[in-house]
Amino acid sequence: MDEIEAILIGAFIGAIAGSVLTGIFSWWLSKEEKRQEQKNIARALYLEIDGIYEHIHPLATLWNNKYKTRSDIVEPVSLPQKLYYYDGAYFVYQKEVASFNKDLSFDLSQYYTSIKIVESERSLISNLFEKRTDPTIFQLLTGSTQYMVKELLKADNITLKLKEELQKEMDK
Repeated sequence: MDEIEAILIGAFIGAIAGSVLTGIFSWWLSKEEKRQEQKNIARALYLEIDGIYEHIHPLATLWNNKYKTRSDIVEPVSLPQKLYYYDGAYFVYQKEVASFNKDLSFDLSQYYTSIKIVESERSLISNLFEKRTDPTIFQLLTGSTQYMVKELLKADNITLKLKEELQKEMDK
């Protein structure tokens, strides 16, 4: 019996050790998959933000230099036909953004809020600019342009910080 008991105890200990090791490996693998997924999300957001930055930064620089003291900014807005697509990376990964650290999640939310406002105002300005001979349209055009510029500058100011934070996420 002693030999059978030793075999049973050995088998039992082996089964428990195997289960524990399988559990630990599964936990590690799950954590690694989540880390890789976050890196991929950070990369997608980085690329999207970098593409938007190529359009907004030259305009932000222009407005900072040319219109620093003017309140009557009314010129054709030289943004691309569409600055932000509402089905872009942020839309796709909006829920996952919350899994980033608190500051990065907040900054991404603020950035994309500004970008959505810029896109909305860009669209409105584009439509209004065709009707600019009407004095009431001129007032709307001025207000929309000022609002768009304010949000564009906010987004431009946070872009480099966001890219840096996202790069850190990709390098983890």
